[in-house]
Amino acid sequence: MNILKELELPYQCRTSKSSVYGFWVAHQEGELEFCAEYQRSYVWTHKEQQAMLHTFLSRLPMQMISLTTSSKAKKYMIIVDGKQRLTTLIMFLENKIPFLHKGKEIFWRDIDKTTQRILTKQSLPSIELYCHDGSDVSIEAQIHYFMRINFTGVPQSKEHQKYLESLIESK
Repeated sequence: MNILKELELPYQCRTSKSSVYGFWVAHQEGELEFCAEYQRSYVWTHKEQQAMLHTFLSRLPMQMISLTTSSKAKKYMIIVDGKQRLTTLIMFLENKIPFLHKGKEIFWRDIDKTTQRILTKQSLPSIELYCHDGSDVSIEAQIHYFMRINFTGVPQSKEHQKYLESLIESK
């Protein structure tokens, strides 16, 4: 039995060292798609937002953002995993939410330009899903990846898992 052949996926993954700035520019240019049909809506509360912003402002390593490119979608890059993190980061960079520090609200505009440059150069590693033949990664493959990432360890809600399974069945 060749376990590698039996478990071979229709897509591959490669990592890259993207920066916060790179994702922010892609967002500003309308290249990011956050609303793939398998994604839940933005659900992070103040608590999760603050934890993520603390990680960012402390310059701790941030979790990877998974994406795939599309030749057919209106937007070039589809966020497969990391919507909550990336949305929170963009909301902060656009001064829509503050970081609370010692009881004081700190917005992005309150941070000096030199520090802003340091922070936006920070690495935001990504994983790109791709097909060797250059074709788009299928929606089924994106869901497969999303489920493997999000339903091992501490899972998302059972309702969301059932929704994803129904999406696969309907394709």
